Amino acid sequence: IVENGCAATDTVLVAGNFAPPALTVTGGVLNCLLPTVQLSAQVDTANTVFGWEGPNGFTSAELEPSVAEAGDYVFTVTDTLTTCTSVATATVFPDYNTPVVIATGGTITCVNATVMLDFTASSTDISLEWTGPNGFVSTAPNPVVAVAGDYLLTVTDTINGCSSTATASVEVNTTLPVADAGLGGQLTCVVTSLELGGVATS
Repeated sequence: IVENGCAATDTVLVAGNFAPPALTVTGGVLNCLLPTVQLSAQVDTANTVFGWEGPNGFTSAELEPSVAEAGDYVFTVTDTLTTCTSVATATVFPDYNTPVVIATGGTITCVNATVMLDFTASSTDISLEWTGPNGFVSTAPNPVVAVAGDYLLTVTDTINGCSSTATASVEVNTTLPVADAGLGGQLTCVVTSLELGGVATS
């Protein structure tokens, strides 16, 4: 208000920016094929400072660090212009499950000169290898063998790369039975027949 009684007004706009940075983080899975996992973070703001914290005091100022331990990794990012902060968690899961395997062999006899090895496994996503006596190696699921001994089966999960083993034993039983035909006898005019008393033992 001035002396002539006239008045004027003006408006000042005060804007606020309290939006935290938008971010996306990803973890992964540790297994026998992948002993490390690369964490990933995507931030939509240019003017930021950030860092990771994780198990056993893990810290990193890299955007995509590699880690070798399962657990939760917390990513914190701060907009340096607004000082607003966002936090997200990336989880690294462990997968070291091994297949459960049972292997079976058999017995070589005079009737069956060979044995087919067999097995059962808890997973269908597998690769396998048999090893045995005299340098025997086979990747067939059910190889036929003619040598007695222990055959080691190694089964590997093709998804996580973890392996387990089982042993199939092949025995041999080719012992011949003992035959005893008895004493026999002599046929004469009086003795016209004889009873044979043969015995066989196995």
